[in-house]
Amino acid sequence: MTDSELARYIGGMFVVGLRGADVSDPRFRADIEMCKAAHIRAVILFDVDAQARDCRNIVSPAQTRDLTDAIRAALGADCLIMVDQEGGAVARLRPDLGFALAPAAREYAGLAQDDRLQAARALANCVREAGCNVNCAPCVDIASCEENRVVVQTGRCLSSDAAAVATLAQEVTAAHREAGVRSCIKHFPGHGCSREDSHSELPDITDVFCTARDLAPYRDLFAAPADRRPDMVMTGHLIDRRVDPVFPASLSAAHTTGALREALGWEDVVVTDSIDMGAIAQRWSAQEAAIHAINAGADLVMHAWNPAPAGASHPAGTLCAATRAAIREGQISGGADRLAASAVRTDAIRRRP
Repeated sequence: MTDSELARYIGGMFVVGLRGADVSDPRFRADIEMCKAAHIRAVILFDVDAQARDCRNIVSPAQTRDLTDAIRAALGADCLIMVDQEGGAVARLRPDLGFALAPAAREYAGLAQDDRLQAARALANCVREAGCNVNCAPCVDIASCEENRVVVQTGRCLSSDAAAVATLAQEVTAAHREAGVRSCIKHFPGHGCSREDSHSELPDITDVFCTARDLAPYRDLFAAPADRRPDMVMTGHLIDRRVDPVFPASLSAAHTTGALREALGWEDVVVTDSIDMGAIAQRWSAQEAAIHAINAGADLVMHAWNPAPAGASHPAGTLCAATRAAIREGQISGGADRLAASAVRTDAIRRRP
């Protein structure tokens, strides 16, 4: 394998956030140049950086389309441009910015079937028209813990019934396939049973996770007809010490390779939740987390860089350098061939109409 091939494989392992909503923004230009140098081929967009009180990427439909066009021109026509557009509380393409209103998952589940199908299509079309080609939705977490503030109380769960979650999620994934948008279900193995919020701390689901209940939607979705299956699975920062006493699912081979790929039979793309979230950042550096995630079996490691520290350099360079060093030092099982296997899966998703 040549050095340039290895660089492309390494860059292809990461999804990163960007600063700026306009190509004239020097922050955007700096981040794009770093991504180009690192051979990054996947990014994720956000609306507002609440901590910095600054617009991140999304201002209006026309502006967002111009931005996504610019990203593709810089990083390649097959660049994956991801967004969290679940509806309700988690909608980066917000109605107050001029995008179509999308119901929260809980509200979606209460609609009549025809209204649900219309809402699912509208959601997928909104993502497509903004120029994004991956939607990090739907959540297939089971609403089993009423005290859960991050997915249950915010209405992000479709139901407390596993069979209903699977059926409703298939409607959403089918609408995205129809629109030419890749869907990414989340948060494997299941965030709805936890009490903690992985944005700020590591949820321990050891005593509350129920395999029969929480993994049922994944089994049903993976067995669905091709036009109703998701394109990606996002692993969550959730620790079940019965499966892995050290690492959360996002960094765990026992979860990602053992449970998700081998036991459930998932053969397509696995992406981690963002490794800059508190659940991870409080325990591992971004570089350490990336190496653990790759060894776990992830195909894409997300670093949303949200919020971006003032004056900091974009993380793409250090992440790729750390991965190259880990390969050189034998810290990644399978070495460059391991990254090549992920490239096969992600390239197949890129080529999907």
